[in-house]
Amino acid sequence: MTKTYDPALVFVTFRGRTLSGFMDGTVITVGRKEDTWLPTVGVQGETARARNRNKSGTVKLVLMQTSSTNDFLSRVAVDDEATGLGQGPLSIKDSLGTTVALCNDAYVLKPAEINFGKEVDAREWTFECPSLDVWVGGIAA
Repeated sequence: MTKTYDPALVFVTFRGRTLSGFMDGTVITVGRKEDTWLPTVGVQGETARARNRNKSGTVKLVLMQTSSTNDFLSRVAVDDEATGLGQGPLSIKDSLGTTVALCNDAYVLKPAEINFGKEVDAREWTFECPSLDVWVGGIAA
């Protein structure tokens, strides 16, 4: 059976708003900052592992400079800098598959860098996730 992936059916929401206007190419990157397990090997080859409870991670989104989502994220970042109230739920869901990433209190680390050139450029936004839950799935059907 041939399975289908459609990037237009991967949805990103932040603080209740569906984000749009993504650049071409890899536009969503999700990952934890540290390994879940920290292995140790002794001088005689004995092995052990320690559980790392740090579930923090980052989410990077690459938008076109023309996307109105840039205005939304700029407003959130400016308000957060002024009030400290910019955290909110962030979710990424592949609606044709089972991959999901969730963070209840994500926030924008800093405004995206600005570049101007001959063609439409990208704006990369990075979110900090103090606790990032990830399910790396496949395509459902």
